[in-house]
Amino acid sequence: MSYYGSDVPLSQVANISVEDGRTLSISPWENNLAPEIEKAIMKSDLGLNPSSAGAVIRVPMPMLTEETRKGYIRQARQEAEKGRVSVRNVRRDANGDLKDLLKERKSPKTICVAVKIRFRS
Repeated sequence: MSYYGSDVPLSQVANISVEDGRTLSISPWENNLAPEIEKAIMKSDLGLNPSSAGAVIRVPMPMLTEETRKGYIRQARQEAEKGRVSVRNVRRDANGDLKDLLKERKSPKTICVAVKIRFRS
């Protein structure tokens, strides 16, 4: 949502809590943000219909269909695969760096320092 000209996550301008198993309650820190938060939720293309009661916005969550469950599963698998690929890339780079240091016949102390520097970032 837009907050003083910059896009910020909803969690940085409001408290979000769960009222019951299917309803979110959003309490903006500034009362004048309630209509903007409501508009942002409607524009988000998530299929949510917020209702405001003064300064509190309630968002009922729709029932999950088989199609949306499968979509969530697909998305979770894609994110897990991205994580596995990034771990493989880090391991490959670290192993390459270690092999290079061993080829140069560096001392074990130098190798330890290089590994610490590499994984500090």
